[in-house]
Amino acid sequence: MIRGASGNRNLRQPHLADTVKQLGGNVVLGLPFGVLLPVLEPRARGLLRVGAATALVMLLVELVQGALITGRAFDIDDVILNCAGALLGYLLLGRRLGRAVHPRRRHWWHRIGRQGDGGAGQGLRDRAGVT
Repeated sequence: MIRGASGNRNLRQPHLADTVKQLGGNVVLGLPFGVLLPVLEPRARGLLRVGAATALVMLLVELVQGALITGRAFDIDDVILNCAGALLGYLLLGRRLGRAVHPRRRHWWHRIGRQGDGGAGQGLRDRAGVT
């Protein structure tokens, strides 16, 4: 389990198409995590949160594959490429979609300090005699 060993092996394949398929496939596999995770779970917004959640899920997938599938071994390079794909998906589309589906919540303390917003904060300032 040497990090980079399978990546180097993939880069030394005789056909470029095989290398692109192996490395690109792992990146593409992570893209949906970066796009869908912020949409499905608003608390999962953020580059670090998406990366950590993807790493956790992909580590679990690799461990299960290594334990249950004959001839398949745990490969940390797959986890790294999956996380790179998730981060790319988050930066390209997931961040915008997450904010569109789950807009930021305006808390009461955001409304109090604004002048002329006409919201609940204005009434509190009027009662307190603040102009």
